[in-house]
Amino acid sequence: SATWVNGGCGGHSPDVVSRFAAISGITYDASCGSEALTMDLVVQTSVEGALENALALAWLLVEQPDFDSKALARFKLRVDRSFRSFPKSVERKTAAAFFSMLFHPDDAWRVQELTPETVEDFDVEGVRGIIQGQLMPSNLEVAISGDFDPEELESKMTTYFGTIGGGVDTPPPWAAKNPFKVKFTGKAGTDDSIMVQDTVVRTYAMMGFPTVNRWGRLESAGDFSLDVDVKDTWPTQLPSGEEYCRKMHVSRCLSVANDIISQKLFEQIREKRGLVYGISFSWRPYRVFDGGYATVTFMPKPDQVERSIAEVKEVLADLFQNGFTDEEFDGAKGPMVTKVREADKTNGFWIHLMEDVTGRATPKDLACIQKVDEHYDAVTKQEVEEVMRECFGHSLEMLTIATGVSGPTGEEAEGVEEAK
Repeated sequence: SATWVNGGCGGHSPDVVSRFAAISGITYDASCGSEALTMDLVVQTSVEGALENALALAWLLVEQPDFDSKALARFKLRVDRSFRSFPKSVERKTAAAFFSMLFHPDDAWRVQELTPETVEDFDVEGVRGIIQGQLMPSNLEVAISGDFDPEELESKMTTYFGTIGGGVDTPPPWAAKNPFKVKFTGKAGTDDSIMVQDTVVRTYAMMGFPTVNRWGRLESAGDFSLDVDVKDTWPTQLPSGEEYCRKMHVSRCLSVANDIISQKLFEQIREKRGLVYGISFSWRPYRVFDGGYATVTFMPKPDQVERSIAEVKEVLADLFQNGFTDEEFDGAKGPMVTKVREADKTNGFWIHLMEDVTGRATPKDLACIQKVDEHYDAVTKQEVEEVMRECFGHSLEMLTIATGVSGPTGEEAEGVEEAK
């Protein structure tokens, strides 16, 4: 994606494209994640003609990308620099060990960092073929949020995006392999062998387990799978009388549970027991792939690694078995509803919300993005506990744990001890 968006387009050099964007008040970038190839453009609509210029630039990048060789060389240099710094980062080395145990070997590449060896043989034409194989007009989604004239936007959208991909889509080779499937090992595993040489002693731990995606589905974690069915106890109406969107119910409940779990771990493991310097829980659902995972990351005190891991397990087991208090529930849901209401006024929130609405790969539709704050406000403690237990209840049986240590080694370590 870096070679694509920074490689010029329409026969214009990258410098010319960059100057055109700057004059028009446009910033743009692209990213290639696990599930989507995304281009982001931000434009100042107060600048005359800027909206059309932004759409024209997007059209050129999609229809006539040039893939400059210098952009590819810069990308390879960034990969090389990142790779050289990898052995010095206890966090990155620990995360790499964690994901290699969590994901099935067939899918571990999705979360691995690039290496110079991986990109060494990349050439411009090869990258062009890969990117253009991803640019399928029938899968193209465009989300726009901001202050603009709707009639002008509709006209310009028709002019530029209505002409994209005049021919029939030719599915790339990967499309025949069910590209939405992701596999986890489904097995518990531990790796405490990560060591990074440094003058400062630090420890870092990452533990987690496979779980559902945003739609309540986990297809493959060894022999284990999950598909959360709609329950009769789930809401059917909002307090206002309008229909409740059940498609996002699992996602809403687990988002609230995420904050409750993270706060509980912070209070119990850091504040009350003083075992770690920092700790957080995170549910990481895929939108398109049929699965997701949850992680606990923390920095144990060097002499409390084993105890901190044991007590994190204890807190998780208690939460998943016994639930949480009314105060803990209100303390998470209230701020979340407020946050949604405040974010509702921002373009970034709406761009994120509109992802996948017009796509074919997820169940998301317009009902999923309407009255978001009211939907969060409607979920109850009982519903959140029920969904949390169903989606996280298997966690301790499949818990993957990686711990890393940084500090002096060999003669350097002896010198530190003598200094003490």
